[in-house]
Amino acid sequence: MTKKKLTYKQQLFVDAYDGNASEAARIAGYQGKNPDRIGSENLRKPAIAEAIAKRDAKPRAGIIASRQDRQKFWSDTMVGDKLDLKDRLRASELLGKSEADFIDKQITLNTFTMADFVKAAAKSPQDAPGSTITPEGSQ
Repeated sequence: MTKKKLTYKQQLFVDAYDGNASEAARIAGYQGKNPDRIGSENLRKPAIAEAIAKRDAKPRAGIIASRQDRQKFWSDTMVGDKLDLKDRLRASELLGKSEADFIDKQITLNTFTMADFVKAAAKSPQDAPGSTITPEGSQ
């Protein structure tokens, strides 16, 4: 483990880093023409890498609602009688979307073979299976 203390800018970099080292370098206030290089260099420094790993190791439970938490909230809101009907309907809609209730599933089967495709393409490339056909006069 590295015991080196981070500078103020390095700590800002760690706090700003979310997977984009260039953006974290800009936010931390590093000056220069190449924030990509600075960000990359910072990620290779053991003290910074360790600080990022330590930060990411902290449990985030309670900070971000899980899917089940959101669904419970929407369910409670939907069946509760203290809110307006429009709010309860919105909660019902969001709950339905989270459960994919409004998705229309369509199954498309390709019934042509590669030989059919080659034959059709040889005759007229724009009429080959899988190609887009535009109406006459529109281009």
